[in-house]
Amino acid sequence: MHAHVAAPLLRLSVTHIASLGTPLLSAIIAETESQDEPMKSHHAATLIAGTSIGGGFLALPTVTAPIGFPVAATAMCGVWCMLMVAAFAYAEGASRVLLEKGKHNHEDATTPGGLGGALGKSADGGAGGAAGDGQQKVSIASLSAAAFGARASTVCTVAFVGQVLAMITAQLVKTAEVATAVSGGAIPYTLGCILPAVIFGAFTLKASPRAVERANTALTISIVVGFILLCRNVAASGASSVARLTVANWQPLLQPVRAASTGAGSGWPLPVFLSVLQFGAAIPVVVQGMQAHRSAQNNQRMRRALLAGASLPLILGLLWTAVATAQPPMGGVGAGGVDDPVLRLLLGARAVALPAQALCAGAIGSTLIGAYLTLNQLFGDVLAPRQAALATLAVVIGPALLGTAGPSLYLPLLGLSGAFPCTILYVLVPLLALRVLRRNGVGAHEGEWMPEGTAGLLAFSSLPLSMLATSGATLGATLGRRLARNTAITTWLVTATKATSVRAALGKLIAILRATLLP
Repeated sequence: MHAHVAAPLLRLSVTHIASLGTPLLSAIIAETESQDEPMKSHHAATLIAGTSIGGGFLALPTVTAPIGFPVAATAMCGVWCMLMVAAFAYAEGASRVLLEKGKHNHEDATTPGGLGGALGKSADGGAGGAAGDGQQKVSIASLSAAAFGARASTVCTVAFVGQVLAMITAQLVKTAEVATAVSGGAIPYTLGCILPAVIFGAFTLKASPRAVERANTALTISIVVGFILLCRNVAASGASSVARLTVANWQPLLQPVRAASTGAGSGWPLPVFLSVLQFGAAIPVVVQGMQAHRSAQNNQRMRRALLAGASLPLILGLLWTAVATAQPPMGGVGAGGVDDPVLRLLLGARAVALPAQALCAGAIGSTLIGAYLTLNQLFGDVLAPRQAALATLAVVIGPALLGTAGPSLYLPLLGLSGAFPCTILYVLVPLLALRVLRRNGVGAHEGEWMPEGTAGLLAFSSLPLSMLATSGATLGATLGRRLARNTAITTWLVTATKATSVRAALGKLIAILRATLLP
């Protein structure tokens, strides 16, 4: 990455990440920042929940079908507990950074290097302290900058952008699959992938902020109402069976899911659960808004808001999984002619299909709006106007074109997002960063969120590190099998090792690609 691009990337602000959750709450956050009164607890809890609930929830029935509800519920609760521990570490680390920024309000702006330089030139607003404590901001970028330096902050920013792009592509893929199935093939898959990107992208980027907020509110209401009606109508239909909720299969939990119910491999289920349940993007917003770093009372209110807001997605995820699992199978409705639990609901009886369609539309639409707003604001902050416009256009068109590769991309994209960017950004980095901040005595904190000391943080970091290692091994094995099946590439690799020059090896590869891709 060029230096003139990397430096502006460090200015990723907390408001960019906030818009990924519920754009309507951006006004609440802005209002809170301009007043001395802390953010209300119910606003904070809503922001936490809204960041998690989105289009990724549609993946839960498909991922949990091969393993059964008991295994899925156990794994989801385990992942949620890990996210909560990391969230407490993230909140304490963010509070420490805010305290340190206030302490070095004037000296950081003039002292080069060291901790003061890292905090004074963090990702959240340029020179640190002139603005005063009330205007200080914190994010995963400034947390990593304070603990590990500016380069780590840039890496976190790039990882965040990659996570959002993967999420956009996954939602467009699911939209196209749903539209094709519900329309009985009247809407081609390619059109179903590109058209929503153009519609939601143009509306989000060109409509007035008030219109976008109203649309997002309507989509959020659609999720809630659709979910309530779906649960009620499924229970009243008599088609569901409680016996199906007792089936358990632990083996696929620790290997790529490639059962008959899902067709293509969906990856290791645990990263998908992490991707669906994570809410780390909202934590620095809530820490700053509730002023948790200023008093023990605010700190305690923040803990309760975190627990309440994070519990709602877990409860909804468990209920949504149970509803889909209890439905009878109906073969041939998913990609490749296999059974898909979500499409099973969408193509079922009218009383079940309509609420399921409202739920899907709200979940996908609200996720796309939040993602487009996030990257548009980020590009507008770190790039020149023309470059920002081109980057935003690429964000709208690029994922749509990638999504046309087929519906089998949906689960792998969610899995990769959870396996690497989410695990690193919202679990591993907060834990390791808090350990460094405690060791260096950054921001004397009133009432620690985590047990005292650094040994426990280091020990708990072994969980996300194990997940990263397992996910990396799973991905490597999958790519290795596909490479082994591609005899043309394997032949080229053998030829390349025996080639007398790089030019000869590249020439052979171009010939293989030309013969493969061109008629």
